[in-house]
Amino acid sequence: MSELLKIHKKAIFIADVHFNNINRKTVLFHLKKIQKDETISQIFLVGDIFDLLIGDVTLLINKNRELINKLNELSIKKEIIYLEGNRDFYLKKLFPNITLISNSEQPLYTKYNGKTILISHGDIYPESSFLFHFRTKRKYKLLKNFTWIIEFFYKFYANKNKKYKRKSINFNDFALSRIDKYKRKHSNFNIIIEGHLHSGKSIDYEGVRFYNIPAYCEENRYVLIEEILNESTT
Repeated sequence: MSELLKIHKKAIFIADVHFNNINRKTVLFHLKKIQKDETISQIFLVGDIFDLLIGDVTLLINKNRELINKLNELSIKKEIIYLEGNRDFYLKKLFPNITLISNSEQPLYTKYNGKTILISHGDIYPESSFLFHFRTKRKYKLLKNFTWIIEFFYKFYANKNKKYKRKSINFNDFALSRIDKYKRKHSNFNIIIEGHLHSGKSIDYEGVRFYNIPAYCEENRYVLIEEILNESTT
């Protein structure tokens, strides 16, 4: 295995922003504050930063242009690692200075204070959603020929301005199941960091911490790596 990415002491993690007309001003305001904060040198964007953004779909790019530009501006002075989610993928052309981690490249192996940390958006195991099936390269090539379909349906979807609610699920049961799946597929790690679930909770089990990042679209906040290491609910 190549040398693992090192997490900075004041690294921040942002997940599930679902950028839309409702939270647009708040998101851009917080990014401006992060840009001015010299203590923050590294940012992990852990998927679903956009409510919907797929490479090569012109309507979606234009709809999200303001945030795309802001992230590119931010990436000039700060290291940004962007783990693609189930609503934002095939983005390399849009973010030339940002390290993009596709779904197939997740979990991302990282290091912090001697601990090995695995990071993913949280949907790296098969799902049944419509968009999930277009993240393979072969099927995405097919999608590129029919981007007008995405644009057609998005025009109706975007007008809903929907607010996101926390997913109803037993967190402990879910977390223990996730830890078990990771252990069957990976080894020698201490912490799992995911988004996607919108829970903002963590648990320690058999020497592994599972941390689910709070959904920005619900709590309007990001978390520091220090918070992830110290906070646990059982």
